[in-house]
Amino acid sequence: MANLPTEIWLQIFSSSHEFRPSDLCNISRSCKHLSPIARSILYRSINLRSEIGNDSTMYTLRLLARDLHLASLVSKLSLQRFAQSSQSKFPSLINVDVFKNMNNLRNLELTGSVFMGEKESVKDEVIEVLFDQIGVQELKVFTDSSNGLGLSSAQLMQFMGLRSLLWNGFAMDDSVFDSIWTLLSSSSCTLESISLPFPVGSRPIMNHFFDFHFPNLHSLTLGIWHDGGFLPSSFSHFLLAHSSTLTHLDLDSDTDQLILYSSLTPNLSRASLPQLRYLRANIECVRVMMTIEGGPMHFFSTSLTKLVISPGFVDFVRLNAKIMFSQFQISLETDRGGGSGTYTGTGNTEGTFSVLRELNFDLSPWNEVHRSDIIEIMYQLGVLCGSSLEVWLGTLPSRVQFSPKELAGLFGKFRKLRVIHLWKSFQINLFEKNKDDEIVDREKEYVGEFVLELEGSCPKLEEVYIHFGDDLLFDFVVEQGSEYSDVAIRLVRT
Repeated sequence: MANLPTEIWLQIFSSSHEFRPSDLCNISRSCKHLSPIARSILYRSINLRSEIGNDSTMYTLRLLARDLHLASLVSKLSLQRFAQSSQSKFPSLINVDVFKNMNNLRNLELTGSVFMGEKESVKDEVIEVLFDQIGVQELKVFTDSSNGLGLSSAQLMQFMGLRSLLWNGFAMDDSVFDSIWTLLSSSSCTLESISLPFPVGSRPIMNHFFDFHFPNLHSLTLGIWHDGGFLPSSFSHFLLAHSSTLTHLDLDSDTDQLILYSSLTPNLSRASLPQLRYLRANIECVRVMMTIEGGPMHFFSTSLTKLVISPGFVDFVRLNAKIMFSQFQISLETDRGGGSGTYTGTGNTEGTFSVLRELNFDLSPWNEVHRSDIIEIMYQLGVLCGSSLEVWLGTLPSRVQFSPKELAGLFGKFRKLRVIHLWKSFQINLFEKNKDDEIVDREKEYVGEFVLELEGSCPKLEEVYIHFGDDLLFDFVVEQGSEYSDVAIRLVRT
């Protein structure tokens, strides 16, 4: 096999989940023929952390400084350096020769006070190399107000030509926002993606950001931004100004704030955001967008392929969901000739979300008393997008027990569903005693029953994933038309 072409080995090492970085390291050390292939994959993404006594980081920096070919393989670089009581104890990660050799670097991630303590001339030279010579396009910054990056506003102004910016931190103060505004200003004409996922409660700060204009903006991610439960009206003006370019809108929310999106309605119309393909928001925002000017915004049926509805207070979500579906049916009846705007019970919402391919509706906070509401919401969702939906990523409540048949019934109207992700939230009896009074683990068998029932309800089903927290417990591959049975299930326990 060692004689396989390099392109084949690259494909094997890159696409297989079986090869961890440690495996590629071992291969690079043990096989002369495969070593350059493995290293070319290993060095695509480099993560360097400044720590006292971390010799491997210093070795990697020296290696990249002298090996032009190896450094030129790096397309993503992550630097982590955290301020402590004595910053000088932490080794520097800034090596001008390293950056000069990384002529294919496109993605730069900075965590902590990476430039703190460096000479100003060194900072200027590194910035010139990164943005004038190499042309870094994606920048991610993770830092707070304590020291920031260790760069002045004049130096940040040289971060030009960025296409993607993510800035996140915990203790944000005015100096940090000044740095963010500087970066946004210097790349305002080139930025396509902006992600600011931290909370903001200051109306002046929100208004400052919403006054920006980015002619090429495609993706916007905001954290929990509100003042007393409200977003300023400048938010809808910002959306309207970027309506023709936005394809990805991610609006965070939490279960402790009932953020009201009433500022959307005065300025947006049903024709706004015509290119939107991804939306993440809480239930009220979705409800408002589905009932603007008496009907849903057009992107729901023309361009939206992925929808994520964030969790919230159960009663708040339940009430808004009911209002949303009710108002939506009324608006459809009006659109289709009802005229009066009064729902007569004859409106047809079947397949209204005709292009939606992936849905994530988080129902995890719900409990047993809401069983009928859960069933009704799943039915309504099936009516709206059952004819197009291919991937379900929603979380079912851990305090509501569904039998295999009941679970399958929830997905009964999703006729094109290929992939279902379920979190192990349904209550199952993992152990039972057999006739010899021995404890038997029947988890695999019981979960398999769920999958078989799901396959019966969803004729296009191919994969079912059972998760527990962030871990994947089961991976089922449903093989249609097996010679031994109508459906064969291959299970891999991870």
